Amino acid sequence: MKQDGKIISGVEEQLRPLLERETQLNLFAYFTILSLSALSCVLIFMLLTKIPMPSNWILENVWTRSIGLAFILSIVVYLADQQRRLQLKLRSAYEALDRTRIDLQESYDRLAFAYRTAETMARTPGEAGIRELMEDVMKNFQGDAVGLMGAETELVLLDESNRDEASDAITRVALETVSHGSAISMNLAEDGSSALAVPLRVDGHLNDVLCVWRRDGEMKKQSLEGLKLVARILELSMENHQLLENESSMQQRVKVLLGQA
Repeated sequence: MKQDGKIISGVEEQLRPLLERETQLNLFAYFTILSLSALSCVLIFMLLTKIPMPSNWILENVWTRSIGLAFILSIVVYLADQQRRLQLKLRSAYEALDRTRIDLQESYDRLAFAYRTAETMARTPGEAGIRELMEDVMKNFQGDAVGLMGAETELVLLDESNRDEASDAITRVALETVSHGSAISMNLAEDGSSALAVPLRVDGHLNDVLCVWRRDGEMKKQSLEGLKLVARILELSMENHQLLENESSMQQRVKVLLGQA
């Protein structure tokens, strides 16, 4: 979170000079407008009261009046252009800041869920932990079903009436994932559903595929990164569980051999 704060602070540091420049331009524009307004009021008052214009070569000379008017107009045009450019830069900077905040929040949510996943697998290893993990995945990714496809098929459903539809969709996505050998995000055009899938490799072998299926609506592609994190934790848990089983089997063999001796 400290690193996130540094990133946001960096973006805000880039905004600060733009905001200061906007303030300076606004003050200069307000001063210019007030000055021109005051001058206009004086001239209008003089015209209404028929007060003669002061005898001054600057006011009497046509070229001087034209140049003065052009100078005033150029200032107004310059200020308007600078204000427009500054507003574009500020809008772009604010959009970048919003995108940064959204990206950081999504990253934080992914890491927080991955941490909860690790806690679940550490607290409840084995099939019970995997089942609990799949239910958490379904809630977190707002899916209608989660499947763990391998030698055996494990399904967790939000609505049991969708079992056949979910099973068919998840099987199809799992086969596509095995074919690609990498995580995928799919939109099933024929029924409007979507799915995310990540292959699970234990000891370097692709044994299972973790899938999240949503019946209606597209799933965010950014969610695939979160599912990848969950899959890596699940892989480690499966490897540890397999190592424990191998160790237990080895101990039993040793006991048998010692008994025979």
